[in-house]
Amino acid sequence: MKVEFAQEEVQALALFVLEQVLTLPLGRRDAAALRRFGAEELRPGSATMVALAQRINADLQRTHDAAHARAIMKPDWL
Repeated sequence: MKVEFAQEEVQALALFVLEQVLTLPLGRRDAAALRRFGAEELRPGSATMVALAQRINADLQRTHDAAHARAIMKPDWL
């Protein structure tokens, strides 16, 4: 089984996390820097989004492969 997120899904996830962080009590400069980051770097097709999507998909695949290997090695009497 292969699970893979599209860049648009990764972007939606990143924007949601950014919105949640912006609800925290931050200084004006920090909040402005985060908003700028969201506007500049979290665009579909940007290098940051491509890299983030690749890393998330690689981590998901690695986790799936490790879980599958553990299931194979687990004795069936447990």
